[in-house]
Amino acid sequence: MDTASIATRATIFFQLVSARYERGSIILTSNKSYGDWGTIFGDPIIATAILDRLLHHPGANGTATFRP
Repeated sequence: MDTASIATRATIFFQLVSARYERGSIILTSNKSYGDWGTIFGDPIIATAILDRLLHHPGANGTATFRP
């Protein structure tokens, strides 16, 4: 997959996460550590922004969560 395609997909995923941010839940599983997300998305800045939104209010509904 070329770099432009990865960047486009990362941007679309960021837009999805941003649209749901503080409006509803997102259930997401991954076998990759947070440190690997910059490489996976091809841009550590967008990966950090995605993680920021995903991890901002973990367990806001009172359930137990894991946040490293």
